[in-house]
Amino acid sequence: MGKILQKTIISLFIGIGIFFALGVNADTFGYEVAGSSSGSLWNVLAGYRFPMGATAGSGDSMTASVSRYSSGNKWKMAVYKQSDLSLIGVTSEGEVPGSKAWNTLTFPSAPSLLASTDYFLAAWGDIDTDMLYYDSGTEDYGLFEEKTYTGTFENPWEGYTLFNRKYSIYATYTEEAAPAEEPQMQVIIVN
Repeated sequence: MGKILQKTIISLFIGIGIFFALGVNADTFGYEVAGSSSGSLWNVLAGYRFPMGATAGSGDSMTASVSRYSSGNKWKMAVYKQSDLSLIGVTSEGEVPGSKAWNTLTFPSAPSLLASTDYFLAAWGDIDTDMLYYDSGTEDYGLFEEKTYTGTFENPWEGYTLFNRKYSIYATYTEEAAPAEEPQMQVIIVN
């Protein structure tokens, strides 16, 4: 009796461990290639449309390929829902690194991201030497607006121009966990 009960309990704990491991998957969406061209982020709000994966989740951070040629700069990134251009989430403020590099900013409050939904991932800076890298993308998937940097993103995004710059920017999110199955415990009593 002892071995059967022990094996069942061990199986139960292994099953719970597997569930928790599946519940913390981090994933990304966006463009994870450092583009060959660059454009200034100086008082420019720029973004590109990307599809979210098939599983909903909550945003952790955003990363972009950027560089700068002077110090004292500020910049942020944001997520806008494509269908109505509503603001979904804004990262903390950071400083662009000196040489071309991937720079990550976190979300102070994790935005909810819907499965299979298109979002604009955008960046905005305050110095003329802040550069955001890009490649050519799909026509009218890029948004661009000259706008004095205040650090407060508009909601919804208005006053933009459509174009085709596919910015080197992506979001990292934690997938929603699948509902847990009720653990089953077997107890066999042998007389």
